[in-house]
Amino acid sequence: MGHSNEPLPRIQRKLLQCWLVGLLLGIAPIVASAADRTPPLFEKPGAFRELTHVRFQGVTEERSLSDSEIVVGVFRGNQQRAYPLRVLGEHRIINDNFGGPVVVTWDADSGSARAFIAEQDARRLNFRFQGWHLGVMVLRDNESGSLWSHLTGYSLGGERRGQHLEPLAVVVTTWSAWRGRYPESQIPEFDYRSVYKTTFPISSLKLSPEATRSLARPDDRLTAETRVLGVSHGGQSKAYRLDPLRELTLDRLGGRDIAILHLPSGETAVLESNVDGQKLRLHLESIGDALRLVDAEGEPVDLSGVILNGPRQGKRLPTVNAVETKWYAWAAYHPETLVDGLASTTKGVCLPILLPQPPQRPAREKPTPKATRKERRDQRRKAAAER
Repeated sequence: MGHSNEPLPRIQRKLLQCWLVGLLLGIAPIVASAADRTPPLFEKPGAFRELTHVRFQGVTEERSLSDSEIVVGVFRGNQQRAYPLRVLGEHRIINDNFGGPVVVTWDADSGSARAFIAEQDARRLNFRFQGWHLGVMVLRDNESGSLWSHLTGYSLGGERRGQHLEPLAVVVTTWSAWRGRYPESQIPEFDYRSVYKTTFPISSLKLSPEATRSLARPDDRLTAETRVLGVSHGGQSKAYRLDPLRELTLDRLGGRDIAILHLPSGETAVLESNVDGQKLRLHLESIGDALRLVDAEGEPVDLSGVILNGPRQGKRLPTVNAVETKWYAWAAYHPETLVDGLASTTKGVCLPILLPQPPQRPAREKPTPKATRKERRDQRRKAAAER
């Protein structure tokens, strides 16, 4: 029986067309998903109420907090303030003012604390909670409505998209350790026996559903929940796992020498190993049960980088932009990051992660009434001539 060269019967052509349409409809979402690699911004404005206009007292006046209480210490110049995690855990954002506008933030999902100078173009910014992006808290400023990443300090979108807040040095430690090191510092004035009675862990074991919905594809170089110290300096980014981190790690990042101090009591600080352009040879020295950072001349260095005594007393080692957080968060905002102890084909250069810029629609010019009348008159004349 020979093959027929006649076209397919009509019903078979119809079935083939339906099959092709179904195939295309099935592929389209996959193609669209591959093309759009930017995870969604999950917005829930007002889920946490920011705290503003806080009264402070000296740390020696506060007697109700236990020694093991976790506080977030912030350094600005020669001033220091401690914010109990129980207060930050409830509000997530504190708009403060010491030495100028400051915003202090805590993201429970990524387990990270940040502080920034809350000012752009000589204009103070006040922040409130907006939502999550890449599993990390997003802020909105009241002045321009722009969105900001808690982790990086970059404006993700809005009028200030791409602008950057200057970070301040932060240390997460216990109340007893902070009070002992900085007896002249301040803490919010509350009766902690009647308000803010709930304590918060440094790192939650499970992400909130809202943060989960905004996650990116995981970076499998480390497990998502691994606690890391993320460091950005000189145009490079690098992650150091906190568990095996030594008490003092000397490294070079972005063409500059850095020193990472990770004390047994939990405090972590990252400093440049120089003062006034002169490289310092830093090491740890035991003082009783404590450790302190000193240079080759025996001059002790504070966690904020200040040389405490000696010929260079009062001079400061530059602080380095660093944050303790979970690996998923650091990797999402620094996809090309280096990882200490792991070989890498990248150079650690990470461009800021921003939300896509909304498309600009060309403005349509409205015809003037005069032009409209002229157009109608020309059309009537043309129609009359054709007749």
